[in-house]
Amino acid sequence: MSDGQSNEPDARGEVTLSLGGTDYVLRPTFEACLAIEKQIGRSLLHIAAEADDQRLTVQDMSIVAAEFIRAYGKEQNALSIIGVKAENIAPLIFEEGVIGVAPRLAIVLIGAITGGAKPAKGGNDDAGELKAATE
Repeated sequence: MSDGQSNEPDARGEVTLSLGGTDYVLRPTFEACLAIEKQIGRSLLHIAAEADDQRLTVQDMSIVAAEFIRAYGKEQNALSIIGVKAENIAPLIFEEGVIGVAPRLAIVLIGAITGGAKPAKGGNDDAGELKAATE
């Protein structure tokens, strides 16, 4: 979870989203993006465009938020948020106000289609180099 001080994405594409009085960190990982595409049934590019145009349904918004919250929880090994479910996030989005949540989701989705989560630690000498899938 975040201290809520910044509403701007960090180097990993993370965005903070306030729901029900709690600040959640949305982390756009590859795995989370695949899960979002599978559940919503559209490409990430299409979902990001819909988010930017504020055309996502509350259900779709809850899927996006839940997957990115879980991705952050997995990275932090935070069991309390790894189990977040979209059906529990949807009412929180409604209570927070769709108009306030939609832009936060658009920011993280646009970040995802332009590169997604980056490693937290620097020093990767192989940055930009393609690796075989078996390595």
